Amino acid sequence: MLALGSLGLLSCAAANTSAQQLNATIHLLPDASRVIVDGSSPPASVWSFLDSYASVVGLANRIERFTLFDEGGNEIQVRKIAPGHFDSPKPAARFRYEVSLKPPAFAMDSAMVSWLNQERGVLMLADLLPLSLGRKTGGSSAIVRFTLPEQWRVYSSEIEKTQNEFDVRDVNQAVFAVGARLRASQISESGMLFSLVTDGDWAFADREALELAGKVLKANREVFGAMPATQGNLILFPFPQAVGPSQWSAETRKSTVTLLMGKLPSKIGALAQLSTPVTHEFFHLWVPNGLALSGDYDWFYEGFTIYQAAQLRYGSAC
Repeated sequence: MLALGSLGLLSCAAANTSAQQLNATIHLLPDASRVIVDGSSPPASVWSFLDSYASVVGLANRIERFTLFDEGGNEIQVRKIAPGHFDSPKPAARFRYEVSLKPPAFAMDSAMVSWLNQERGVLMLADLLPLSLGRKTGGSSAIVRFTLPEQWRVYSSEIEKTQNEFDVRDVNQAVFAVGARLRASQISESGMLFSLVTDGDWAFADREALELAGKVLKANREVFGAMPATQGNLILFPFPQAVGPSQWSAETRKSTVTLLMGKLPSKIGALAQLSTPVTHEFFHLWVPNGLALSGDYDWFYEGFTIYQAAQLRYGSAC
């Protein structure tokens, strides 16, 4: 059993919060594939966590040892209503809990939810932080800090205020790459600073992956006439599970593309494999992430993206 430590952990979270802002510290425990989260928020008596995302269900079952405290640091009684759903007899302003982050059983789900192993991990705040404060209907902001094992680093397109501390504008969209041997490289394309964050050995060089990214960004810029953001990230990791060399899974949140790939031994084959999700997912930086539409337009987003990605891959739009 893991020791949660004393209430001193809570001192890392600021006592004063804005009306819709959380302050949270995420402590990484890679050897156990879990994190400890402690922090503060506007007082609340009902707390819930994301239970499903896309095809992944049961996410709330990962929340363990959920504890609440009042402003004075005194523990408040908590009732577990259902997995990931809690209430208390009086409002609480501070919280502490653990999240089990073993990689999903189905490898293709690993690009869509948080996971952590002894080498690296992908952390998505949407399934790590409470859904309180109306985040079911709209994004909320947060100040998020990470405490990392020695030699581990964290990368994100979120604003880094100080080392390992980030000003997150929309918790639903924030993605962080963590690991002991991460490397990052950048290009500037049409005013957008774009970073490749990766780990492990690939058949291609990082420079070649960035060159491909730059070409796709430039082609999409010519279609839309503008870049979707001033900076973006491609997180390129191996799967945390054993998969075939031709497998890949990807998702785009705001200006971050998370891509997990198997490893083909041929450079030509590996770059061809990389080009498929890159052309598709990079288009999502514009559609729908760069649009301000309300309503269910998933059929349009995916259809248009598939069409444009095919145009780019076969050269007619380049």
